[in-house]
Amino acid sequence: AVVSTQSTGEQAYVDDLKAIVTGYKERIETSPDCPKILKCNTGTIFGNIEDIYNFHCKIFLADLQRSMESASVGAVFSTNIKNFDMYATYCKNKPHSENFLSGVEMPFLSQCQKELNHVLDLSSYLLKPVQRIMKYH
Repeated sequence: AVVSTQSTGEQAYVDDLKAIVTGYKERIETSPDCPKILKCNTGTIFGNIEDIYNFHCKIFLADLQRSMESASVGAVFSTNIKNFDMYATYCKNKPHSENFLSGVEMPFLSQCQKELNHVLDLSSYLLKPVQRIMKYH
Protein backbone atom coordinates (compact mmCIF):
# COMPACT_ATOMS: atom_id res chain seq x y z
CA ALA A 1 0.00 0.00 0.00
CA VAL A 2 2.88 2.37 0.76
CA VAL A 3 4.43 1.74 -2.67
CA SER A 4 1.09 2.36 -4.39
CA THR A 5 0.63 5.61 -2.48
CA GLN A 6 4.19 6.64 -3.41
CA SER A 7 3.49 5.98 -7.09
CA THR A 8 0.14 7.81 -7.02
CA GLY A 9 1.75 10.78 -5.26
CA GLU A 10 4.59 10.79 -7.76
CA GLN A 11 2.13 10.82 -10.67
CA ALA A 12 0.30 13.81 -9.16
CA TYR A 13 3.65 15.57 -8.69
CA VAL A 14 4.62 14.91 -12.33
CA ASP A 15 1.23 16.30 -13.40
CA ASP A 16 1.91 19.47 -11.38
CA LEU A 17 5.37 19.83 -12.91
CA LYS A 18 3.89 19.41 -16.38
CA ALA A 19 1.36 22.17 -15.65
CA ILE A 20 4.20 24.50 -14.64
CA VAL A 21 6.28 23.70 -17.72
CA THR A 22 3.54 23.64 -20.35
CA GLY A 23 0.91 25.86 -18.74
CA TYR A 24 3.23 28.66 -17.68
CA LYS A 25 6.84 28.41 -18.89
CA GLU A 26 6.15 27.38 -22.49
CA ARG A 27 3.29 29.87 -22.78
CA ILE A 28 5.53 32.67 -21.56
CA GLU A 29 8.19 31.67 -24.08
CA THR A 30 5.85 31.33 -27.07
CA SER A 31 2.89 33.66 -26.56
CA PRO A 32 3.00 36.95 -28.48
CA ASP A 33 0.76 38.42 -25.74
CA CYS A 34 3.27 37.76 -22.97
CA PRO A 35 4.96 40.85 -21.50
CA LYS A 36 8.65 41.10 -22.32
CA ILE A 37 9.60 41.29 -18.63
CA LEU A 38 8.33 37.72 -18.18
CA LYS A 39 9.97 36.43 -21.39
CA CYS A 40 13.31 37.91 -20.32
CA ASN A 41 13.14 36.35 -16.84
CA THR A 42 12.07 32.73 -17.40
CA GLY A 43 15.41 31.52 -15.99
CA THR A 44 14.85 33.49 -12.81
CA ILE A 45 11.21 32.46 -12.50
CA PHE A 46 11.52 28.76 -13.28
CA GLY A 47 15.14 27.87 -12.60
CA ASN A 48 15.79 24.31 -13.77
CA ILE A 49 12.19 23.13 -13.35
CA GLU A 50 12.25 21.61 -16.83
CA ASP A 51 15.19 19.36 -15.87
CA ILE A 52 13.31 18.25 -12.76
CA TYR A 53 10.16 17.58 -14.80
CA ASN A 54 12.04 15.58 -17.44
CA PHE A 55 13.78 13.46 -14.79
CA HIS A 56 10.56 12.66 -12.95
CA CYS A 57 8.47 12.19 -16.08
CA LYS A 58 10.91 10.14 -18.16
CA ILE A 59 12.96 8.25 -15.57
CA PHE A 60 11.89 8.31 -11.94
CA LEU A 61 8.13 7.75 -12.29
CA ALA A 62 8.66 4.82 -14.68
CA ASP A 63 11.29 3.29 -12.36
CA LEU A 64 8.98 3.74 -9.39
CA GLN A 65 6.05 2.11 -11.19
CA ARG A 66 8.24 -0.84 -12.24
CA SER A 67 9.46 -1.23 -8.65
CA MET A 68 5.88 -1.74 -7.48
CA GLU A 69 6.04 -5.23 -8.96
CA SER A 70 9.18 -6.15 -7.06
CA ALA A 71 8.68 -3.90 -4.01
CA SER A 72 12.19 -2.47 -4.50
CA VAL A 73 11.36 1.20 -4.01
CA GLY A 74 14.54 1.80 -2.03
CA ALA A 75 16.61 0.66 -5.00
CA VAL A 76 14.85 3.22 -7.21
CA PHE A 77 15.92 6.03 -4.89
CA SER A 78 19.51 4.80 -4.52
CA THR A 79 19.87 4.26 -8.30
CA ASN A 80 18.69 7.81 -8.97
CA ILE A 81 20.34 9.55 -6.02
CA LYS A 82 22.65 11.71 -8.18
CA ASN A 83 19.67 13.00 -10.17
CA PHE A 84 18.28 14.58 -7.03
CA ASP A 85 21.28 16.96 -6.99
CA MET A 86 19.37 19.11 -9.49
CA TYR A 87 17.09 20.10 -6.60
CA ALA A 88 19.99 21.97 -4.96
CA THR A 89 20.20 24.22 -8.03
CA TYR A 90 16.43 24.71 -7.98
CA CYS A 91 16.35 25.54 -4.27
CA LYS A 92 19.23 28.03 -4.62
CA ASN A 93 17.26 29.86 -7.32
CA LYS A 94 13.94 29.79 -5.45
CA PRO A 95 14.46 33.04 -3.44
CA HIS A 96 15.25 34.89 -6.71
CA SER A 97 12.09 33.48 -8.26
CA GLU A 98 9.98 34.50 -5.27
CA ASN A 99 11.52 37.97 -5.22
CA PHE A 100 10.82 38.51 -8.92
CA LEU A 101 7.23 37.21 -8.78
CA SER A 102 6.40 39.22 -5.66
CA GLY A 103 7.47 42.37 -7.50
CA VAL A 104 5.19 41.94 -10.51
CA GLU A 105 1.43 41.81 -10.86
CA MET A 106 0.81 40.18 -14.18
CA PRO A 107 -2.60 39.65 -15.73
CA PHE A 108 -0.85 37.23 -18.12
CA LEU A 109 0.04 34.89 -15.22
CA SER A 110 -3.48 35.21 -13.80
CA GLN A 111 -4.86 34.23 -17.21
CA CYS A 112 -2.60 31.16 -17.33
CA GLN A 113 -3.79 30.20 -13.84
CA LYS A 114 -7.42 30.60 -14.88
CA GLU A 115 -6.95 28.51 -18.04
CA LEU A 116 -5.29 25.75 -16.01
CA ASN A 117 -8.18 25.85 -13.50
CA HIS A 118 -5.65 26.23 -10.69
CA VAL A 119 -6.81 27.52 -7.34
CA LEU A 120 -3.19 28.24 -6.40
CA ASP A 121 -1.00 30.80 -8.17
CA LEU A 122 2.29 30.13 -9.95
CA SER A 123 4.38 30.91 -6.86
CA SER A 124 2.55 28.17 -4.96
CA TYR A 125 3.20 25.66 -7.73
CA LEU A 126 6.86 26.63 -7.90
CA LEU A 127 7.14 25.73 -4.19
CA LYS A 128 6.13 22.11 -4.88
CA PRO A 129 9.65 20.88 -5.83
CA VAL A 130 11.04 22.34 -2.59
CA GLN A 131 8.31 20.56 -0.62
CA ARG A 132 8.77 17.35 -2.60
CA ILE A 133 12.51 17.03 -2.05
CA MET A 134 11.85 17.26 1.67
CA LYS A 135 9.55 14.23 1.40
CA TYR A 136 12.29 12.24 -0.32
CA HIS A 137 14.87 13.22 2.30
